Amino acid sequence: MRCKINNCVKVLIFFIISILQCEAFDTTENPVITLEYGKDINNINTYYVEQNKSLQIIFKNSHAGHVRCYDVQSKYGITFIEKGFLYYDKDSVINITSVTPDMSTRWACRALQKYHGGARDVYKSVEHTAVQYYFHLHVKGARSVSVSINGDSLNFTKMGLNVQHDGEAFFSFIEHQNIELVCASVDKQFEVSLEYFNQNGEKIFEIPPKGDTSLLFRTRLTSKQDKFYIDCICHTNNKYLEYRYRTYFYKQELNHNPDKQDNTLIVTVNGLLERYVRRTGSYFDYPIFKYVDGEMIIVTCEAKRPYSSIPLQFYFDREQVTLYNRIKVKKIDDKIVGTINSSAVFLNKKTLSCGFNSRSEKEEYARITFESDVAVGTVRVFGLARPNILYQYRSGDVWTTVYQYSVNETISLGCVLNILPSGNYKFKWNFNGEESSRNGYRVKGMMKYADENFIKTLTEHDDKKIIKCIVYENYKILNFAEIRLQLKEISNSENFEDQINPHTSNNLIIIFACIPGLVLTITVVGIVYWRKRIQRPKTTSNTEAPCNRVKEDNEMTPIPESMYDSCYSENSTIQPNNDVPKSPDCSDPNHHHYEEVNYLQCKPKPSEPQQRSSKIYNVAYDHVRRCRSGK
Repeated sequence: MRCKINNCVKVLIFFIISILQCEAFDTTENPVITLEYGKDINNINTYYVEQNKSLQIIFKNSHAGHVRCYDVQSKYGITFIEKGFLYYDKDSVINITSVTPDMSTRWACRALQKYHGGARDVYKSVEHTAVQYYFHLHVKGARSVSVSINGDSLNFTKMGLNVQHDGEAFFSFIEHQNIELVCASVDKQFEVSLEYFNQNGEKIFEIPPKGDTSLLFRTRLTSKQDKFYIDCICHTNNKYLEYRYRTYFYKQELNHNPDKQDNTLIVTVNGLLERYVRRTGSYFDYPIFKYVDGEMIIVTCEAKRPYSSIPLQFYFDREQVTLYNRIKVKKIDDKIVGTINSSAVFLNKKTLSCGFNSRSEKEEYARITFESDVAVGTVRVFGLARPNILYQYRSGDVWTTVYQYSVNETISLGCVLNILPSGNYKFKWNFNGEESSRNGYRVKGMMKYADENFIKTLTEHDDKKIIKCIVYENYKILNFAEIRLQLKEISNSENFEDQINPHTSNNLIIIFACIPGLVLTITVVGIVYWRKRIQRPKTTSNTEAPCNRVKEDNEMTPIPESMYDSCYSENSTIQPNNDVPKSPDCSDPNHHHYEEVNYLQCKPKPSEPQQRSSKIYNVAYDHVRRCRSGK
């Protein structure tokens, strides 16, 4: 009986392992493509295959004497393969030795049958009926993209046929790390798009293809974004063939608290704590801070204990910041705070350092470099609270910012254009389709600033509305920047769209297909177990004999009073012997032995209407039952 149950458990374990491997299953060769005459002539399907593997195409019931497959989209119809069939076989089979990237396109296969009407074609000086088949062949990884994060290129692993994306890479981040992801097409004639998903496969938002061969995406990663992923998609001239490269974000598990790095000085810029630092001698270099010209920059510097009592000092471009500088500095408790108006101070490529005023006590500096984020010909909006910016992305020369706001929050936004020549420019604010009346601007170097800020107190009704700063040149739109508002309560759930990633449905189908088998296996194991339990042999004289002594002891020995609450003992103590041998012997009279007590001292509790039987057996009955069953 025990062996049979063990076998059932082994079967169950095997089935569970099979379920876990369902999704990981992958074929070693390309699947056979079967096209049936009269059925697949007008159906244009897409078939996924892998490079450098053989491919077989079967034309069922074709009775063809000759088949030629070629690229429909090429100018001269490049032939992939052709083959003649002397006996006009019922099924025409062609084999491709190795699939190449150029085969990833729309295919046409022309099969020539003995003439029976319809389209004519001549083969070997004989007229034939031409039958045309069309399909799309997606060769995995045939087109590539380049993806970099913070300037470092990612290496993609090519994926098999068990998933629809062509490659995947992984990026580990630390809490509150800013990233700048660039997605670009390797072949500059193809455009790209981006799609961003949460860990459940729900699409957060997308940047659709608009003719751009490069896209830039920025965000700040926290533990909420752990296992999020972003797809960089390459689009070809064939809308049915796109190549998707996926990057997963994984939170890096640090062995130490990131707040307790070996750097002593902590720098916060516009409310954002930067933790990712690199050491260069006595300098701890923070990431480059990209600012929008006109933005007010507030830098806070403080020292960790035990150095918090040492006075701190700012150094701008290696020169000590004094009261006469345009950088305003004030001390708040043990911190120093510097305020910089980027429209009044030239910051591009400049550095701001924070260090101790007394070098004899501690010589260490925190250093941050500033870089203008307003490229020539672009329009940018500034004045948003940086911690509330969810995402920023650039498509062409247009910048879009997704901003998370609270009800009754008041925003005051400025707008800047970076352009050298003077011209007839006009700045217009557009809120949900309504334009402002003023259109003037002021000049500061190459920068043109709108002379009117956009000021508004936001309500719950402003959710998903768009703010635009549009710059006109000679009454034509030159460029614009936009802000997409997102109410805080909604954006916290990271659910900006109700679109579900279609790939997740495939995983669910596999899981639900495996579940019935698991349920069936568990049911079979349960039936076998309970059936054997019910069919145990009854007590026989042969099995009862070795246990007579135990049975007699049990009839004389009561159960400890702690096992029943309906009986309590007065003036007596029951002391069980709980020493159980490893291999219990039924003939051992001392097995499960208790000291005798006077049953007259065992009285029912007053709350009980009826007194229990004087025979109360102890746990040794389990042992008696095992002896009677012959176990």
